[in-house]
Amino acid sequence: MTSVRLMPRTEKDNTRPRMVRALLATLFLIFAIGAVNSEAATASKTDNTKLDQRIMHSRAFETVIWSVPLMNYTAMRNGYKKGAGVDYNDVVYHSRVQTWELEIPTGNNTTPYLIAYWTVKDGPVVIEIPGGTKDVSLFGVMMDSWQRPVAEVGAAGADGGRGGKYLLLPPNYQGDIPLGYLVTRQKTYEGYFLLRPVIADNSESNLKKAEQFAKQIKIYPLAKAENPPETKHVDGYRKRVHAIVDYDASYFDNLHEILQQEYIEEKDLAFLGLAESIGIRRGFPFKPDDTARKVFDSAAKEAHQYLIKLFFDERGPMFYDDRQWFTLNFPGTVETEWGYTYPTFVDLDTRAALYYGIFSSVERLGAGTFYFVGARDTTGAWLDGGEDYKLTVPADAPAKQFWSAVVHDVETAAWFTDLPINKEGIASFTEGLEKNQDGSVDIYFGPKAPKGKETNWLPTVPGKKFFLIFRFYRPEPSLFNKSWKLNDVEKLK
Repeated sequence: MTSVRLMPRTEKDNTRPRMVRALLATLFLIFAIGAVNSEAATASKTDNTKLDQRIMHSRAFETVIWSVPLMNYTAMRNGYKKGAGVDYNDVVYHSRVQTWELEIPTGNNTTPYLIAYWTVKDGPVVIEIPGGTKDVSLFGVMMDSWQRPVAEVGAAGADGGRGGKYLLLPPNYQGDIPLGYLVTRQKTYEGYFLLRPVIADNSESNLKKAEQFAKQIKIYPLAKAENPPETKHVDGYRKRVHAIVDYDASYFDNLHEILQQEYIEEKDLAFLGLAESIGIRRGFPFKPDDTARKVFDSAAKEAHQYLIKLFFDERGPMFYDDRQWFTLNFPGTVETEWGYTYPTFVDLDTRAALYYGIFSSVERLGAGTFYFVGARDTTGAWLDGGEDYKLTVPADAPAKQFWSAVVHDVETAAWFTDLPINKEGIASFTEGLEKNQDGSVDIYFGPKAPKGKETNWLPTVPGKKFFLIFRFYRPEPSLFNKSWKLNDVEKLK
């Protein structure tokens, strides 16, 4: 057998494997460091993207809260233009009271509306208001695009019910002011009015008189006062008008549009900075990409839900200590004349919450009408469109003219657009309204009318929350001293 002798390795023989191992270790370390740096870079990029989107969402949310009154106005202006062909200086009247086709925040279906829009950007505008008659009087207010009162109209206004020519001046107007006008100055270029012709009832003859009255209203530029153009009068009855704010990505497209046209007040410059940071800039196009539009859509929807919460849960005390009714006299409304601007701050939340739920303003609360809002039953639970309820209105309600109860969708603050029948409200003058022996009136709410109570019933929609607006037309002292109290809504078993 041949033997093999194993010779020991010399130091020189061990050099090559050591070099290979060292090289492999170095390469591994390089790859590891590269991987860590790549992961860190990716994480940093992801974090920065998320941060950018959070900032965009936050600024979009706050931009909504700031701009709700202006956007409420813009939705109405655009809605009437698209749905009824109404332009600046046209006058909308309703030959019959409004129905669900008019999607507007907490509208009424008891008095026919008169609505018009104008702009003083190119110079002063004249609005001729006719004098009241024994059959038709007028109340309401002219407002700017932030819905602050500009001039009250009718018996409570500067014309004293006798009619007159109102002259609306642009901001910082320095021109001559002719004699013979009721002069007022706007803080914005755009404005509108919501007027109500007061008639004894909604009979055919009285509605016709209200229509004839409305057709006497004229709007035209002061520059054409010597030979004014004919005012176009549009019947808004049964026109499908989408005049409520859409809380989605389109909100910001519409905001960009109105900001290109409107006068900018100094108090709004900081919020215009927020708007500019998300791409809304005067004089430049607004072109958000798909990612930004998703962020805007989310921010608008969250702002909408926040406004609903503010309106119903954090708007101030109830009117009665022991009832669920509250009023639209939100904190600061009277003191700030609907502007919510104080010496040291602007109350954005209260202002935004109010204009989620209403449109228009007045100069004097309670002068012509007074509103209660109810969204909960006797137990404090939300009013549910799938349940049945009853509201008992005590006798001798403190309303010289009449009272009314109207149902609204919580999500939109407008009437339900998917009711089983066309019936949005009940008034004390509703034909065939059944009264109890003591003079009180029971009103029923629910998906189906109780048998034999169809006239006293208002339909609701299952799966949707609703709330009521209870209006007092020409309210009397017993309402305010609380010697007369409206009952809560009671859930029926």
